[in-house]
Amino acid sequence: ASVIMLILLMYQFNKYQPERPKTSCERHKERAEATISGGYPIAGAYVPQCDADGHYIPLQCYDSTGHCWCVDRNGQERSGTRTPPGTPPKDCDKSGITSYQL
Repeated sequence: ASVIMLILLMYQFNKYQPERPKTSCERHKERAEATISGGYPIAGAYVPQCDADGHYIPLQCYDSTGHCWCVDRNGQERSGTRTPPGTPPKDCDKSGITSYQL
């Protein structure tokens, strides 16, 4: 019975926790997904990738074109990091940014 009470208390606590405001990445992703038709992104639509905290994942790829690039925490492309299709993307976690194999 005490386990059930604990679960109920945890549920009530979580239920009333305010949601954190959406991040810029989450808002960007939401706008891109608003164009989704039938549960699938419209062909050619770029949808940014966000991490669990809502920040841009350092390596972004545009699946329909095959281009990849590194972004900063605000989603701004880092100069010199865009790679064309068929080219290994950059390792965005390294300060010098070097290419790596997938």
